[in-house]
Amino acid sequence: MNSTIRLTLFLVALAVTLSGCTEATRVKVKGRLVERGNPFQVTSEGLPPGEMGIHVTFYPLRDDGTPGTPEEALVHPEDGTFEVLGRDHRGIPPGKYRITLFRGARGQMDRWRELFSYENSQITREVKDDSEIVIDVSSRTG
Repeated sequence: MNSTIRLTLFLVALAVTLSGCTEATRVKVKGRLVERGNPFQVTSEGLPPGEMGIHVTFYPLRDDGTPGTPEEALVHPEDGTFEVLGRDHRGIPPGKYRITLFRGARGQMDRWRELFSYENSQITREVKDDSEIVIDVSSRTG
């Protein structure tokens, strides 16, 4: 094998190795909503077609306390479980998140009267691994 081919193969292998090293760790968050310990179920009765009736959003908190780009959870209203897969479906970065909850259809009034809006939510969680996140909707801090 001539030296040009060997050098090319070496550079390709190095590029593949380095690209894997520079990729940030991601976490696919799984969790569940409960109400006083029982699974929280949401009805879609009276909601527009395709509307889930519950929205869970994770806002990364930067060091200065300002929010980063929000990540919407995929909620299963029949049993209150949810997943946060991230925009590229590879998860979200580890870190501290403020979590907001909205009950009802987007564009309509929140049935919790903005108790868990970004401005009012006291629900924060540290995302660091694939541990389940449990949020109790009967508590201000979840």
